[in-house]
Amino acid sequence: MGNLERYTNIEKRLSEPVRDPLWKHIYLSKEILAIAGSAPFQKTARIKQLGPTFYTYPGATHTRMGHSFGVYEIARQILKAISRQDNSPDLSEAGMVSFLDAALLHDIGHFPYTHSLKDLPLKDHEVLSGEIILETEINQLIAAAGGNAGITAEIIDTSKATQNQEVVFYRKILSGVLDPDKLDYLNRDAFYCGVPYGIQDKDFIIDRIVADPENGLAIDKKGIQAVENILFSKYLMYKSVYWHKTVRNVTATVKKVLIHALESGFVEPEQLYRLDDFTLIDLLTRQESIYSKIIDDISKRHFFSSDFEVSAKVFPKKISPSEKLALETKMLEALIGRELAGQYFLHFIIDIPEKISFETNLRFFDHGNFYPLDQSDYVFSAQVIQKFQDSLQKIRFFYSDELKEIFINKKITNNDIFDLFKKMEN
Repeated sequence: MGNLERYTNIEKRLSEPVRDPLWKHIYLSKEILAIAGSAPFQKTARIKQLGPTFYTYPGATHTRMGHSFGVYEIARQILKAISRQDNSPDLSEAGMVSFLDAALLHDIGHFPYTHSLKDLPLKDHEVLSGEIILETEINQLIAAAGGNAGITAEIIDTSKATQNQEVVFYRKILSGVLDPDKLDYLNRDAFYCGVPYGIQDKDFIIDRIVADPENGLAIDKKGIQAVENILFSKYLMYKSVYWHKTVRNVTATVKKVLIHALESGFVEPEQLYRLDDFTLIDLLTRQESIYSKIIDDISKRHFFSSDFEVSAKVFPKKISPSEKLALETKMLEALIGRELAGQYFLHFIIDIPEKISFETNLRFFDHGNFYPLDQSDYVFSAQVIQKFQDSLQKIRFFYSDELKEIFINKKITNNDIFDLFKKMEN
C-alpha cells in the first residue's frame, strides 16, 4: 500500500464538517473532532490570535482555535498533495493521522496575549503543547483517532531529539517558508484585520508544492513567485499589523508587568502556564496589585506615550528581559533620581524588537532535480532581507503621562533620553 492509498483511507473517515469563514467547510473524522472538543483545545478559543491588535484593528478578535482549524485544513491539503508524488518518503497511516493531529494541536500550549510572554524565563509553548498532549485525555483521543500521541508531541516539540525520520519530515513541513501555520495566519490575520497585505493564493501554492525528502517541502520552479509573495506579505504584515506602534506599546507594557511580577515573586512561572487572555488579566489585577492601574488603563485604551523611535542598529546586541529591566531602572534613576524612579519603575519601557526570521532554506524543483533558490531569479537576497529587517526594527521608548509630566518639569528631552541610552549601551 502506498502513501496515496493510506491517505485515502484517512480521507474516507473525514465526515464531520466545521464551518470556517476562511476555508469554508473543514472536514474532520469523528475521533479528531473529539480531540477538538477536549478542554485543552477549547481553551484556545479564549486566546486571541493577535492579542492586543484589536485596539488598532477592531476586527482582529479571532482566536487560536480558528487558526488551529485552519492549520489542520492546510496541512491536510499538503498531505494529500505530497501523497500523490513518487518522490515523497514512505509515510505510515498512523504517522499521517499523528501529523494532522499535530497541525490541529500545535498551539494548545500557547501563551495568552500573543507574544507578551515571549522571551520570559518560561518553557516554550511548543514544549507545553507536547506535555499537554501526553498528560491529558488528548493522549487517548489521538489513539482512538488512529494516531500516536508520542509522535504528535514529537512533531510539535522540536526540542526533543528523534531518530524517527517520518517525524523529522513532518517537523520540516510544519516549520518553513511553505508551512501550513504561515499559510493560514497570513491569510486569516489579513482577513480579520481588513488589510490586503497577507493574502496568499493557497490553492496555487499547494498545487506547486513538491515533497523534498531532505527539507520537507520544496516548490516547483513555476511557484517561486508565490514564495516571494509569502515573504513580502510577511514583511508587510509585520510593518502594518504585527509591529504596529500601538500593538508594540501594549505588548511591551504587559511584558514589563510580567517580567517584574516574576522577578518580584508576585507570580510563579507555573501560574502562567495554560492561562488564557481572561485568566492572565485576573492574575495580574488580583488584590488591587501595583499592576492593576496599568492593566486597567490598557483596557480603557489609555496607553503609554510614544514620542520618538530610533533604528535598532544603535543597539545591535541581544538583551534578556532581566537585563532590559535593569537597564530601564538604571536609566530612570539617572534621569529623575532614585526616589522617583522607585515610584515610577513600571512607567518607563524601552521596546527592543527581536530579529524576524525570513526563511531562505527552501529549494525549488526543476526537471527532476532540487536547487537552492538563489540559483533562480529569486529576489530575496541576503541584502534584501537585511533591508527588510532595518525597516522593521525600531527601538521605541514608552512612558506614562505621569512620567512624561515629570520629564517636562525637569526639562528632560527625547534627545536626553536617547543620549543616555546610547551612553549606557556602550
